[in-house]
Amino acid sequence: MVKSEVIALLEAGEADIVFTKVNGTVREMRATRSTEIIPNGEEYDLSQNVSDETSSLAVWDCEVTGWRAFRWDLLTSVNGEPYDNG
Repeated sequence: MVKSEVIALLEAGEADIVFTKVNGTVREMRATRSTEIIPNGEEYDLSQNVSDETSSLAVWDCEVTGWRAFRWDLLTSVNGEPYDNG
């Protein structure tokens, strides 16, 4: 799976993603970028984004019900499929 596929999957619905946080902890998250799923009024404020989407991606955490981000270089898998960091 590659970056464009991950973004398309997240924009179409929910996905289970696994990544390593900067502190080394492995994190599993049910995430989306679908405006059909994200509650009204919870739009992401791009001015809060500290980096562009080439290094990280902001997603809606469906279980915590809040915005989170992961770094592309630390993404491990999406829906059980390995993510190609290369």
